[in-house]
Amino acid sequence: GETTKVKLIQRGESRDQAIGYLGDGTLIVVDKASGSIGKTVEVRIERSLQTVAGKMIFAKIVKHTKSIKI
Repeated sequence: GETTKVKLIQRGESRDQAIGYLGDGTLIVVDKASGSIGKTVEVRIERSLQTVAGKMIFAKIVKHTKSIKI
């Protein structure tokens, strides 16, 4: 449920996924983000997986809503 910012640099295995990396080299796969490749986006971490190659994080882009002042 944590959020972080990540620059998306390439398409993932699925057409709608994008991939980025944290500063420590951790791979982040972002769902429904292929249209944001080349941009830095805020993502919410959904789950993580430890592999022999390292840690993988799966995330979704955070949708910001505009607050209305009354």
